[in-house]
Amino acid sequence: MSWEDARDALRKMREDQVRDGPRVVRLWKQILSNYAHKLGDEVWTVQEQVTIGALDCQNLDLAQECISCLNSKFPGSLRVLRLKGMFYEAEGKYTKANECYDKILEEDKANMFAAKRKIAMSKEQNDLPEAVNQLNKYLETFMTDFDAWMELCDLYLQHQEYSKAAFCLEELIMSNPHSHLYHQKYAEIKYTQGGMENLEIARAYFAQACKLNPNNMRAQFGLLLTSSNLATGYNKSQRSVNAKCAMWAAEQIIDKYQVCGSQCAMWAAEQIIDKYQVCESQCAMWAAEQIIDKYQVCESQCAMWAAEQIIDKYQVCESQCAMWAAEQIIDKYQVCESQCAMWAAEQIIDKYQTTQSQEQLQDTKVLELIRKMQENVSTQHDS
Repeated sequence: MSWEDARDALRKMREDQVRDGPRVVRLWKQILSNYAHKLGDEVWTVQEQVTIGALDCQNLDLAQECISCLNSKFPGSLRVLRLKGMFYEAEGKYTKANECYDKILEEDKANMFAAKRKIAMSKEQNDLPEAVNQLNKYLETFMTDFDAWMELCDLYLQHQEYSKAAFCLEELIMSNPHSHLYHQKYAEIKYTQGGMENLEIARAYFAQACKLNPNNMRAQFGLLLTSSNLATGYNKSQRSVNAKCAMWAAEQIIDKYQVCGSQCAMWAAEQIIDKYQVCESQCAMWAAEQIIDKYQVCESQCAMWAAEQIIDKYQVCESQCAMWAAEQIIDKYQVCESQCAMWAAEQIIDKYQTTQSQEQLQDTKVLELIRKMQENVSTQHDS
């Protein structure tokens, strides 16, 4: 690589705001340090870039060398003073670093780089309350710094101050209402707070996140959880509305997971079945139908596992719902191999024998279907 290529590479990294310390140090030490006289005035910008890269790599000797060159060229510069503070931070001398940043802020109160370094230094020393106070003061001056709002939100979440964290997300949503990540995180905070009112807000923001980005699986799972909880434990008057939301979210999740492998699909089905067992029978029947349809394209072991999970869940349902599940499973297993079909019949018989209801035990329709399937399997096996 020529020195022009190395110079252009560092220039592009500065323009794209890429922070790759090892590459910067390598380009400087191997190439550009021998051609510094050809860089002109750009050499000082490059040395500032190399200083930050060397500090990221803990190459303190190279950083000190560059800082000395910059200080001799620009004595009293606030940018060089900031680099000195970063050098003291790398050495662990936080008192000297803080003095450098305070001196910068005395001369330039709107210097956001020095204020951010003080916040980062407080976090590095694990002084989170001080970091929160400094961030609040910083946002009084730089209210449009979205990264600072997100950082403050994360600090509040570490202290479990969910109402203050929600306020930070509200500011971010107002600044960028088309970001699905902001809506998703705000909904998660409201879901964590709990209560019917917060859950209804969480459902609305999870739905908005799904609308803004239909591929946001985290928001779809959040909508499924929130709607399921609202349909069972809180507002009974809106049970059907919440059930429809949960059904839609489950349908989207199943569609996404069918492109994955069998192990991933098995996990998704298990999660959805667990959530739907607390819903009404119509909703549970729909979920089982979707899962059975998806699993018939899987291998026999995966299908056997799915049937076992569905049979276990339907034991707690009413007889009509359980009978429907048995019919669906028997119909699907007729297209499988004989060993898989025989296993399914045995599982269904075992489950129905342990049922407490004598009406289900003596239900002729279910037993006739099972016996018919066994006869068909035996006939196919003999032939």
